[in-house]
Amino acid sequence: MAQASEIQIHGHRIYYEESGAGEPLVLVHGWTGSSFDWRLVVPSLAERYRVLALDQIGFGKSDKPRIHYTIENFVEYLDEFIGLLGLGRVHLAGNSMGGQIACEYALSYPARAKSLVLIDSAGVRAGLPFFFRLARVPKLLEWTISMTTPDSYRRFMLSRGPYYNPRIIITEDLIRGHMQSFLSKEGIHAAADSLRRNIGVVFVEDRLGELKIPVLILWGKDDPTLPVSMAYTFHRKIKASKLVILDECGHIPMEEKPQECARVMLEILAES
Repeated sequence: MAQASEIQIHGHRIYYEESGAGEPLVLVHGWTGSSFDWRLVVPSLAERYRVLALDQIGFGKSDKPRIHYTIENFVEYLDEFIGLLGLGRVHLAGNSMGGQIACEYALSYPARAKSLVLIDSAGVRAGLPFFFRLARVPKLLEWTISMTTPDSYRRFMLSRGPYYNPRIIITEDLIRGHMQSFLSKEGIHAAADSLRRNIGVVFVEDRLGELKIPVLILWGKDDPTLPVSMAYTFHRKIKASKLVILDECGHIPMEEKPQECARVMLEILAES
């Protein structure tokens, strides 16, 4: 069972969950996500690794200060997290915006990253959906998020959400878990600001060729949020990367295909 812990970074409380023993594997969630997103794959991963799933600054159970939620700040907090816990060289896995943050970390601190898993990751230009332009209107975006209720969120997840087959996966626990990041005014600001400053604005694709560590690109074939064409861009630009596409799977494979996701992750981690 995962152990819940907290750590102070720059005076702010960062929540994380830790399981297992061995080489450290740090899991980085995506936009409006949290450590909750990894709950179904952690038990398998923790059989071989020391798994740490953090709630990034501004999300989940971590503090949500009025800062600029830029990729650079997320990377700085991630580096402090790894350093303060004395993790040394780590394996990194990130989903969606978390993939972009993990990738930027590996590029910025190449001696500290042992391997990288990009799961339906942001960070490349081609294929980015039109609706992300909503983020350029911050007041509209904040208002949209603030009007979200459990019922409206459920309807969104069932009709236009990130899953291939939402009716199988949507539960009351999932709704509560995913909404915890934006239930407060501070959480709404963090969600809106992080989307506006990063997705479709900041990219890592021009530097992907610099990665010299084992990289797994894992993607849901039916991702409605970041289309599978983006996976091929990552694969083309990262030499010797391994690409795995999961059929009948959307944007969050850790929830829709947890067994397959964990198995493939463990394979690439073992190779590194």
